[in-house]
Amino acid sequence: MDSKSYIGIIVILAFVLISKFINNSNKGTKNNSKTFTKITPDNFKLRPSLMNSNERVFFGQLKLAVGGQYDIYPQVHLGAIYQPIYFGRNWAELNKLNKKIDFVLFDKNTQSPRIAIELDGLSHSNPKSFNRDQFIGELFSKFNIPLVRFNNGNYSVEEIKSKLTSYFPSPL
Repeated sequence: MDSKSYIGIIVILAFVLISKFINNSNKGTKNNSKTFTKITPDNFKLRPSLMNSNERVFFGQLKLAVGGQYDIYPQVHLGAIYQPIYFGRNWAELNKLNKKIDFVLFDKNTQSPRIAIELDGLSHSNPKSFNRDQFIGELFSKFNIPLVRFNNGNYSVEEIKSKLTSYFPSPL
């Protein structure tokens, strides 16, 4: 081997070592996406309520509209209703089940879901929400569970009852 080859190898090795040193020195910075913060109880605060103010108002009206025929649960994770058959280690896709439905009406005897309700506020107008809403709609449709959407606003008991009855023939 001639001297030019040795110099080339030395330059390549030096470049690799310098790159490795730079990567190791950046490991504790916030800009490194591979760095994770250790999660402790100090990283949390108590939520003031399970529901926001619009959801609480709607929940009160919904309870009156349903009249005790169903058990009503707010903020239900899709993973509490659906379980994957196979996900092939595709954690990003499986994470879709980590989303919450605003309200789900469950059969009082079997606790099986009968009607899902989403309150569509401003967050439902961004493009990411369109994909989420489409996936959720397809999922509920596949299992013949009506997904009833309400725009955020003021609703009377009769309006809620009327809309739910139109999706689900059982009288409320």
